[in-house]
Parts: sequence; structure tokens; C-alpha cells
Amino acid sequence: MKLRASHIDINKAIALCTRNGISVTSVQVGKKFSVKVDDNGREVTYDQTVYAHQINSAIKKTWRYYAAKLLNKQTEDAS
Repeated sequence: MKLRASHIDINKAIALCTRNGISVTSVQVGKKFSVKVDDNGREVTYDQTVYAHQINSAIKKTWRYYAAKLLNKQTEDAS
């Protein structure tokens, strides 16, 4: 069974991602912001932009998404 991103505590997600070389930050694009992910030197900046009051939520969702991706990969490798 795959783990869903919404089921992961944000603090555990950040710790797991940081240990695995993933960092999530925001980048200003005009008056809006977008999410930037550094995955072990491979940087991805997402095209979708959000307003300043929405960026924290977007960053949390991104941390959780990458943590779920790591945990699901570890589960598949163990099986």
C-alpha cells in the first residue's frame, strides 16, 4: 500500500528529505512565488505561482510529496 503525502507529519517529512539531500524553498516571480526543489543538485522550479499568503502551504505540500516519494521507494526496494 502506498503512503499518501497527507499522512506524513511535516516535521518528519522535512527531516527525511533533508537527510536525503532534498531542500524546498520559494522563489519570487514578479509579485508571486513559486516552489523550488533542490534534489541532490538537480534543481526544479515549478511553473505554478502562488501569492505570498499561499506559499507556506505550497512548500508544506511539496515537502510531504517528496517524503512520501522517498518512503514509497524504500518500501518497494525492501519488498
